[in-house]
Parts: sequence; structure tokens; C-alpha cells
Amino acid sequence: MNDPTVLIITSSGGAGHLQAAKAEELRILELYPNAKIIKQDILQDWVSKRFGIFCRDSWNKAQAAGNVSQLELFVDCQPYLEKILHYPIYKALLSLLIKEKIDRIIDTQPLGTPAIIKAIKRAKRILKKELILEKIITELPTEESSHFFHSIKKLKNEDKSLVKIITTKPLTQEGETESSFWQKQCGISDEQIQYEELPLRPSFRKYQAIDKPLDLEIDLLLKDSEERNLLLKTLKKGSACYQEYNDKIKIFIHPHEKVSVLMLGSHPEAKALFDYVKLFIEISKKKRYKERKDLLFVFCCNYKNIQKKIQDLILRDSHYPQSLTVFPLSFQDDEVIAPLLARSDATFTRSGGLTSMELLSVCKGKMWIHKSDKSELGMPPWEKGNAQYLQTKKGAEFIHPSKFEDCAKTYF
Repeated sequence: MNDPTVLIITSSGGAGHLQAAKAEELRILELYPNAKIIKQDILQDWVSKRFGIFCRDSWNKAQAAGNVSQLELFVDCQPYLEKILHYPIYKALLSLLIKEKIDRIIDTQPLGTPAIIKAIKRAKRILKKELILEKIITELPTEESSHFFHSIKKLKNEDKSLVKIITTKPLTQEGETESSFWQKQCGISDEQIQYEELPLRPSFRKYQAIDKPLDLEIDLLLKDSEERNLLLKTLKKGSACYQEYNDKIKIFIHPHEKVSVLMLGSHPEAKALFDYVKLFIEISKKKRYKERKDLLFVFCCNYKNIQKKIQDLILRDSHYPQSLTVFPLSFQDDEVIAPLLARSDATFTRSGGLTSMELLSVCKGKMWIHKSDKSELGMPPWEKGNAQYLQTKKGAEFIHPSKFEDCAKTYF
């Protein structure tokens, strides 16, 4: 295929669908530097920008609040939303396929599959092209990923032939084969499953092939002078090695230092993030090996209020342990996150789809998965499925601030 025109369908709820779309775009451009890439948000671009933003913000607020029941409600409404929005999605996609003479269609989100397939069928006849839908599953494939699978399973058999699922090998139950997994979840054959590399951002692909790095130099990007001052005041309470620049702070990580990463998604649960930092400080005050240096990287993303709250906690503590350096960070790109996860001795994360794939690909240290409350219902089903995958493949364990000291005592 020479210089293809590729459509990438995505969604801006959370960050995983967008990250997967970006990873696919970069992968295509590596093969075809002159390819034309068209990216479309299924709700904002094809239904209504206002409605799409409302859905995105509602989803992100529920994530930030750790409101599991609300997240589950949104997913339960998916079949009804697909029926209501079927025609707007079909009409917008068909028009785009014909106007741009699209050669490939890649989809990194779960919504609207029946409407997308209907538009592809019509466009095939008009354009005389062999079009299919390449559906990238942005969750680790488990029986809990039903929001991706149920609309595929409901398709007519002739329509299922137009779907190719791109994923990694599924987590099967005892006595279950990969073939029976896909038959049960989607009603499709092995020929329609394509096992590929995970849709990782470039730096994660780089660190997949690297053993755990012991020495690292990492440039932490700063959004503005306010963040620069905030971070520098916090770092001065610890003992990490760093150099100051106007737009970044260069961190030097040495083999004897313990690196921990606290990353609760693109819209982190503020109270949990703060509680983990507070507990980390309290345990560091009484840990057995006082000479040990700990570096704790806390991803606050775009929530500056969380950064300030963590800074205040540290600056007001007259007995703060100098052996611990906390880095309350705004959003950082994959060139920062990938090496930190590869170097980390421990990660404390949520089990969102792309985060789980990134952990699976590069993380070599201890792994804890955050639950929003103490119960087994502390995460939505798809994140629980991802966590079970990480338990099986990486020995991950569940954690909650109330159980932090008991769970993590051996680490300290």
C-alpha cells in the first residue's frame, strides 16, 4: 500500500483510547512517512462537540472521585447510547469514508461498532475497496472487557467478517482455550484475531528490550514558573540529586536509591493520592534502614491543587525524613514515565487499560493495584479484569490506603 489514507477512530474519555490512537499513528508513519492520518473523536466529531465534552468530563470526574458505581452506570448505558446515536455515527462515518477515500479504518474505543460496520459495508460498495474495521482492544483481554465485546457478539455473522480484533493473548480460565474464549466473548473465529505488540508509546517500546536501568537521568518537564517553584521547594526537603533549568529539572537516579511510582491514572483520585503520600512519609520516619534513600514520583497530572496540597504536607512537617524525596508532578510524556516504570522498585497504580499494558511491558519491580475502597467492588469490572491479568503475569497485588502499611511493610 502506497501512502495510505488511514482513519483512526478514538474517544477522549480517560486517556487510554487517545494514547493508543497516538501510538498507532506513530507506528503507521514509521512505515509510511507520507501517509495521511485522520483522527476522529466518535462523539465530539460525529455527534455533537458539546455532548462529547459533557460525556468526557462526566467520565473523568467520576474517575477523579473514585466513583465506581457511576463508571459502571456509564458502561451499562452503552447499548442504549449506541441505539440512539446509531444514525449520526453511521451518517458521519460514511460521508468521511467516501470523501477521503479511506484505505484503512482503525478503532481504539468501544462505542458504536454496529453503526461503524454498517457504514463500512456501504462504503465498500461505493469505493470498490476491501475495507474492514481494525478494532484495537485498549483493555487487557479478559471476560471483564465486555464493553468492547458485547456489540461485536451481537453483529450478524456476515458483519462479523468485517471485524479484525487486534489485541494480546487473553487471560483464559482453567480448561478454556484461546479459541473458546473468543467464541464465548465475541462469537468470532481465530482468523479474525490478530495478536500484535501492545499499542505502546515509543519510549515504552524502547524500554521493553532493556534490562532494569540502575542509573538514569530524566528531564522532568515544567508547565510554568509556579510549578517550578513548587517542585524545587519540595525537593529541598529531600536528598535527591538534581539540576535546575528554566523549563525543566534534571533528576539523577543512582543504583542505591529506591524508586517508587504513584500513578492513579490521567484523572487521579485526589484523596487516595494524598493519603498514599502521607503514609509513605509516616512509614519513612520509622523505617528500619535510615540510610536508605527513597524517591517517590507522584503523578498529579493536571491537578495543581493536588500538587500544592502535597507540597504543604511536606513543608509543614517539622520531622520530615530527609531520606525521602517526593516529586509531585504534573502531566509528563512517555519519555519520563517509561524509564521511571522500568527503573521502579515499586509501583502503586490503577489498572486502566493502557496503564496495565505499559506496566506489563516494562515494569520489573513490585506492583500494587489501587482499589477505590476496601471491598472487592473497589474498581470497575474492566479494571478488575486488567488487575487479574497483572496478578497472573506479574504477581501484582491489590492495595488501599487503609491497608498500605500492612501490604507494603516488607518493601520498607
